Amino acid sequence: MKKILIILGFVIAFTINSFSQKHDDFQTSEIQIDSLGEKKDLRIFLIKAIGKHLNTDQLFKTPKNNAILFSIAFSIDNNGKIDSFFLSNLSKENKEIINTDKGLLMDFRKIAIANQKYKNKILILPILFKRPDDTSILNLDEILSDYENLWPSIIDLKTSEKQIVLLKPFINTFFDPVR
Repeated sequence: MKKILIILGFVIAFTINSFSQKHDDFQTSEIQIDSLGEKKDLRIFLIKAIGKHLNTDQLFKTPKNNAILFSIAFSIDNNGKIDSFFLSNLSKENKEIINTDKGLLMDFRKIAIANQKYKNKILILPILFKRPDDTSILNLDEILSDYENLWPSIIDLKTSEKQIVLLKPFINTFFDPVR
């Protein structure tokens, strides 16, 4: 009877130890998904900066029921400032809409990221542009291609060791201008 209790004790101890090791591995994973339970949504500040660098004439020429899908990665330094960004591979048409000039990086650098949890990390924000009254997506082939290339190539060696945080995707609805 003692042998059975001792063996049972070892089995329980081994199971508890195995579970705690798995739990610790999960806590220190390289990729983290953020729920954004904050009062000030960081995504809004990032989208506003991107909005200043959109070719709106080209955006409004996008046919009805066509969507634009891309993601952008932001490398955050130790001070909570964006030091670089990377876009997913954009189609030719989408490259004409999003101006990735030096002014965009300067606008990103003006954003103060107060939340300590983002310091020294890479934030990835998937973005979908569509009209609010679109009921379907007609450019499905383009969307699937954009989806396939959704994760930006992060090529900067300084950023390669940073933890990656996936932000909640942002759906940005745009209205055609009133003329």
